[in-house]
Order: sequence, then C-alpha cells, then structure tokens
Amino acid sequence: MLYENTPSLNTVSIHSLQESEFVCTPVLLETPEKVLLQIEGQVKTPLNLSLADLFELPTTKIHAPSLICSMQRKRLAANTLYTGVLLRDLLKLAGIYTSKSIYSLPIYILATSEFNEQCLFSWHELFNTEIGEQVIVAFSKDNCSFCMKSEGICLIATSDTYVMPRHLRFLRKVEVKCL
Repeated sequence: MLYENTPSLNTVSIHSLQESEFVCTPVLLETPEKVLLQIEGQVKTPLNLSLADLFELPTTKIHAPSLICSMQRKRLAANTLYTGVLLRDLLKLAGIYTSKSIYSLPIYILATSEFNEQCLFSWHELFNTEIGEQVIVAFSKDNCSFCMKSEGICLIATSDTYVMPRHLRFLRKVEVKCL
C-alpha cells in the first residue's frame, strides 16, 4: 500500500494496486497534533514537534541512491525520494547552547527511536560537511506519506551506503550533547 498526503492534515489516501489500477480511499491519520519528536539536551529552546509542525517547516526532497541492507547484504530500491526536514534545520530551530565556541567543542547529536535504537552524528558532520545536506527527518517516501503506525517519522542519512545504523524508523528524540 502507498500513502499520500491529501490537502487535509487529518487524512491520507491509501492506494492499493487492484487489476493494474490505483484505488484511492481516504482514512484518518493519528492526531496530527500529537508530539512525535522531541529535540532536547544542550539546546536554547527544546522542541516538541508534531506531524503538523513538521509539515509547516521548510521541507527538503532528497534522492537516495541504491542502499545496501546491512543484515542481508542485498541492494534495496534505487533512487528513492525522501521528503522531510533536514536534521540540521531542526537543530538550528532549537539553537545549540554551549558555554564555549561551538567550533572548539566536541558536540554530538544522538537520535533515538521508539524502540531505543540509536544513531550518532557529530555537530561538524551535520554543519560543516555535505553530509548535513543529506540527513533528513522524513515523513514521506516517493511522494507518499509514511504510515504513522508502520513507519512513523524516520531519520534517513542518504549519504550512507548501508541502511543501518543511521536509518531509524519511529524517530522520537534527538539529543544534543557535549563531551
């Protein structure tokens, strides 16, 4: 099944392939105002973001090249289009708080899923390299919304070759920390 945003944030259209035709049926999403993502730690303004909040922010579309499944070593779908908000844009919105120059401190960003899976980025990686332009908090894949019950919002590092460990389904928390 494919999920696609409709003009209303409260509904999605579900398309299922039946006899080579798409059938569209609107269904209710989880409450779009429900907090899905927290950004906390060493930030000036901790954020509690809902899906509706993410839809209102400037979005980015990123084409991910063919990825390799780290468990089975098989190639996955090639040239997938992800839509969402760059992680570094969310961190800019929260504002990183430090007592010293941000350029001289080892700052890291820890992302955690609902299932306690985690991945790590450095501040320099996100803000001082091209990698930062390819790490997205995604709510859509190939122009179809993720099903909030089966995928949630995802953190995708499209610059990575292997799917794991920096691809998280059900992203729930992003923490900024200093060593």
